[in-house]
Amino acid sequence: MTTLGLPDDTPIEHALISNSIQKAQTKVERYYFSIRKQVLQYDDVLNKQRETIYRMRHQILSKEQMDDLVKELLEDHIRFLSKMTTFEGQKIRNIQDVQNRLLDIFPVPELKEGLNKISQISEFQSQLYPILLSAYLSKKSMYPDGLFEEAVTRRVLLSSLDRHWMEHLHTMDLLRDGIGLRAWGQKDPLLEYKKEAFYLFSQLLYLISEEAFKYIFRAVITITQEVESKG
Repeated sequence: MTTLGLPDDTPIEHALISNSIQKAQTKVERYYFSIRKQVLQYDDVLNKQRETIYRMRHQILSKEQMDDLVKELLEDHIRFLSKMTTFEGQKIRNIQDVQNRLLDIFPVPELKEGLNKISQISEFQSQLYPILLSAYLSKKSMYPDGLFEEAVTRRVLLSSLDRHWMEHLHTMDLLRDGIGLRAWGQKDPLLEYKKEAFYLFSQLLYLISEEAFKYIFRAVITITQEVESKG
């Protein structure tokens, strides 16, 4: 500017320069828009999972909806188990493993008989669900109305859900930090993230119900009665 005899703050105005600057600015804006859009897509995956967890938490805290959640978790648990089961003819091939896995979570002797009646995957729900639901309702009926739900079911479910959810969030952070490396293998990082996130969330729901049911079906409440002394 000194050579031209112009002040330092004189704006440079030339069509070629202006067009170049505008094109560069447009490219930068598109780049950052693409990044923001991708970030939102990643966030959307976790937000959907968060909505499911918050819905479950609301059901646990609601007296009217908690029993519905217990039924839902029982059905989901049986469905998950059925996917790990193979058949040989009309009999469960790995019946001993299935039985041990079930009894480890639900100490209900009637499950053995129910398993022996199953001849295909579609019968898992019809045979096992009534047995487990009946066992849970029977356990509740051993105590005054509402006591077992309040003292055991609600507390156990909340504790299991909150703890596993926090661990899941940490796992999802690790997944997101490293998912970009999948691009080196000619894979879409966002698509791979969605696949992994779905698998991890399925595992999360299974772990929550597995841990909770282990405690719920074994819980015993000791009720102490105060004896009034006669003076």
